[in-house]
Amino acid sequence: QNEVILGGRLLTVPDFAYINERIAIFSDGFAFHGNPDTIELDARKRNRIQSKEGGGWSVFTFWGRTINRDARTCAEQIASVYRERAALRRS
Repeated sequence: QNEVILGGRLLTVPDFAYINERIAIFSDGFAFHGNPDTIELDARKRNRIQSKEGGGWSVFTFWGRTINRDARTCAEQIASVYRERAALRRS
């Protein structure tokens, strides 16, 4: 877990991150993330880290049930962006 610091303060902690490629992955469970206030707060934080100010991270959010039902598709989506960003970093 990598802490994302913005303005000297902790903004969020993705469940998984590829730091060099600036990819943040969140695996949200309904019990904790399923209420409207938390959904709104999560979106605000995630939008911020995607912005130029926040470092331009690519952000993936998967609900736990989505991962359980179709982990392969989740992994393929992440891998595709990873390859793109890694290629850009090398060029």
